Order: sequence, then structure tokens, then C-alpha cells
Amino acid sequence: MADEQQQQQNKIDDYLLISVIGSGKTAQIWEVMHEQSGQMFAMKLMLPEAMANAEEKAFLKHEAKVAEQLEHPNLIRAHGLVMRKTECYFLMELFKTPNLKQFIFADRAGVHERFRKLVEGSCAGLGYMHDKGWVHKDIKPDNILLNRAGEVRIIDFSLAVRKAGGLAMLMGGNKKAAIR
Repeated sequence: MADEQQQQQNKIDDYLLISVIGSGKTAQIWEVMHEQSGQMFAMKLMLPEAMANAEEKAFLKHEAKVAEQLEHPNLIRAHGLVMRKTECYFLMELFKTPNLKQFIFADRAGVHERFRKLVEGSCAGLGYMHDKGWVHKDIKPDNILLNRAGEVRIIDFSLAVRKAGGLAMLMGGNKKAAIR
């Protein structure tokens, strides 16, 4: 009985919560496993206090909407959004590696060895986003994942905006599109 209760506390819908990968002021990123298929995902799970804030919920919804429109090997893949009163989360590809900031501190020489792949992968992902009409607006080492094989994934599309079209650029940019 105690094991079953513990398992229910470590479960959201059909996903078993394995471990926290990262944490921020509004959400935690969890490594999760789908119970039936055994498939692993990353889950961006809103913290209860953030769920009370409509603006924070809108950021999560926006991030999922942007990610669902993008399919590129250097961008983290989206796998769905759930918004309920009891929980709000966004499922994405699990790319289990430290972000670039952590990688630099842990293995500066390793980053140097993979630098070319890092730049090429980041530019390819951002170029694809731009071709699809999006600007990331939050590129920093925290939002770039790099593994030992030199594979790159760009994460966190919460500040992404539609790039300004011709008329908007003439009129001073697309200020309305900036959410944060």
C-alpha cells in the first residue's frame, strides 16, 4: 500500500517522474517515463505557485505552440502540452546532457574540441527557426544543450517571437510580438 501511494505521488497522468533535471522560478524539468511504452521524455512541469499566474501559463502555452511548429535535429522536439487546474506541463524530447554553461564549467577543453559542431548546430537550428518565421530571443549557454558526441539542441522557446515582416521592419519592428 505504501509503495502504491509513493508511486502515485511520483506520477502525473501516464508518466512516472524519474528525476529532476533542472529547476527555475516557475517550473521544474523532469525526466519522465511513459508507463505503457517505456519511452523517456523531458517534462517541463509548472510549479503550483506559478500555475496561479495566468501570464506564466501563457508563456508555457506559447513555448509549446512554437516548439510544435519546429522540427529540426538541432531544436528540442515537442511532444505535447497539458493545461489543467491541477497541473500544467509540456512534454519534449529527452536530450540528457548538461547545458552549455554547465559543460563549460565542467569540461572547457571538451567544449573547445566540439566548438565547430556547437557553432554549426546552433546556427543550423537558429537558421531553420528564422526560415520558419521565428526569432528565439533568448540564446545563451543555459539554452543550448551539447553532448559529448557534439550534438546540439536549442531549448526554451518561451521568448520566441514572429520575425517582423517588411512593413513592420519599415515601421520600427514588431514591438507587439515581444511577450516579455
